[in-house]
Amino acid sequence: MLMVLSLAACGGTKVDDATTEKYRAVAEQVVSLLNAGDYATLHEMFGEQMKEGLPVEQMDELTPLIEEAGTFEKVDKF
Repeated sequence: MLMVLSLAACGGTKVDDATTEKYRAVAEQVVSLLNAGDYATLHEMFGEQMKEGLPVEQMDELTPLIEEAGTFEKVDKF
């Protein structure tokens, strides 16, 4: 999911406002779950390939990275 959002933002094609809002809402939900340390709920949002690639048991390793990154400010449309 995170990778999809990142890759979608890197494309050179403009995205319509409806699509932007759809993904913005998901991105904000993902960030909220990460900030809360609610990895189990976030993991349930993953597709099967992502679930296999990043088991919920390993997601605790994200905590130091999240803490180091600081407070989430906002999601911008590019």
